[in-house]
Amino acid sequence: MSILTKNHTIPFFEDKTEKRLSLFILMLSVILFIRDVADIEVSQIFILGLMAMPVVFLPFSKLLYYTIFVCAIVKGVNAYIMPLLLVALIFKNPRNSVAQFAFVIFLLVIEFFDSLHILLIRDYFFYASFLGLFYFILFQDTSEIDANKCLKYFCCGLSLTLVVVTISIFRNPLDMIFREEIRAAMGAESQSEGSHFILNANEYAYYAISLLGILLLGKKRLKLPVWLYSLFLILSLLSGILSQSRTFIILASCILIIYLLQSDLKRKLITIIAIITIGFITVTYYNDFINSAFDGILMRFESSNFETAGNRTVLFKEYNDFFLQNPQYLLSGTGAIYYKDVARCSNSIHNAIQQIYVCYGVIGCIIFFYTIIWFLRKYKRKSTTIIDYIPLLASVAFIQSIQFLNPYHLMLPVAVAAYSLKRTNIPDNL
Repeated sequence: MSILTKNHTIPFFEDKTEKRLSLFILMLSVILFIRDVADIEVSQIFILGLMAMPVVFLPFSKLLYYTIFVCAIVKGVNAYIMPLLLVALIFKNPRNSVAQFAFVIFLLVIEFFDSLHILLIRDYFFYASFLGLFYFILFQDTSEIDANKCLKYFCCGLSLTLVVVTISIFRNPLDMIFREEIRAAMGAESQSEGSHFILNANEYAYYAISLLGILLLGKKRLKLPVWLYSLFLILSLLSGILSQSRTFIILASCILIIYLLQSDLKRKLITIIAIITIGFITVTYYNDFINSAFDGILMRFESSNFETAGNRTVLFKEYNDFFLQNPQYLLSGTGAIYYKDVARCSNSIHNAIQQIYVCYGVIGCIIFFYTIIWFLRKYKRKSTTIIDYIPLLASVAFIQSIQFLNPYHLMLPVAVAAYSLKRTNIPDNL
């Protein structure tokens, strides 16, 4: 089975196993889409059981693709699927590496002793699962998998999450869409996490910029047909606008400029023509939406908290003061799970780097610094271009305005975006 384009056929299903995986993902996506859009209650146990089925019949490479897809939709499903997937990947992986476990073990030991006096097994279990998946995905050897397929499946998962949340936003009257109260919880109303897709504005924008960054690698590399690639691209930009995130607008502008500067003349022309065409159609047929969007975004840039970046600079100072005034945390930090309870500041940390040194101290900074060095030494190639760095740049830059370690799911887009630097020379049927 294949997807036809105008000039040729792009093999979306490379073999029978991948065909089964793709059909299963399609079926799961339809169920989750109908559940949220039609507001139908579906048992979380049923969905969890359904999502656990591929663990049994998928070989390692396909299981990794499936896990990466799930990483992108985790905000709409029961998080108990994550530890199951991690265990299955470890047992099925023919080439587990030291890097996939060593960093995790060090950090979990630090976490255990930091949080021992208030630690709950359930919290530690979930954190260990997400941290384990982060390092497993980040350092997975590409001799067994296709890095580009990992990116493709992640795009599909992000698009499902974004389209469901976007539809829920458009259920509001147009004059309400760009109000501040909509930004607090985007997605299904009055539902618990895991039973429906629910994102706050920062998560919504983070997923949008992650999708946009990966898409700038090009449809050919991602093996996506033109129509699907175009829909994903429009969805990422629309979601970013609806999030009203100032960080998204600034960062999206930067990576698009980098993309244009580094692209050849043909790509530049295609991109410019596409932007002009979309802009013309939008202004012509959706003028009211454009006016509302412009007014909403302008209000965000003119709001009273703009100078403090939405109180981020205030929080940055609060956590720095706490950290420096409590030298007992300098070496190993507060732990990532309960850092808010320990620090008792006015809100969560909104900077990834600060979250690392507050939660894990000097030791944690060394571990994460060595993580970066190890990764770059292992995967950086002479043929790597600036465009290859865009997905990783987009996700890493954005988390400097939100969190990284906690909430746990924010780690995963960074690990997947890193696959843009990996190269594979394996048969298509892997």
